[in-house]
Amino acid sequence: MKIPTMPVSLTEIGFVLSIMFLVTFLMALVHSNDNLEKNLPPVDLIQTAIHNDSGVTADDLTIITIAKGENNIPCIFFGNKEIDFKALGKIIDSENPNEISLRVDNDVSHGQVMKVILTCKAHGVRRISFSYEEVEKIKDK
Repeated sequence: MKIPTMPVSLTEIGFVLSIMFLVTFLMALVHSNDNLEKNLPPVDLIQTAIHNDSGVTADDLTIITIAKGENNIPCIFFGNKEIDFKALGKIIDSENPNEISLRVDNDVSHGQVMKVILTCKAHGVRRISFSYEEVEKIKDK
């Protein structure tokens, strides 16, 4: 009686799987070193329009503006007052706002915006929204 054999040996299967895992690992390693600081889409800073029909009043909404400063260090404004990023948490605790509206300059990196959002969330802000104004798209001729 003849014993049936496999058309492909287990050694070959192991070799192919090893190559696949090696290639996957190398691709993940290469892409993990990509620059994670992406810029936000271009928008202009505007004043937030507050509508009474939305249920949000001027007392409930606090505006935080993040603008590009010197040496790519962002300038943070709480209302109209410029503050240091380290003082943001203390000011949020003292003001205790229900909702914050972020106005962000288009040259500020995504990572800086996320730091402000995470700081706001850590200090009890329940709702965060963005104020923006669309920039006209350049049409190709």
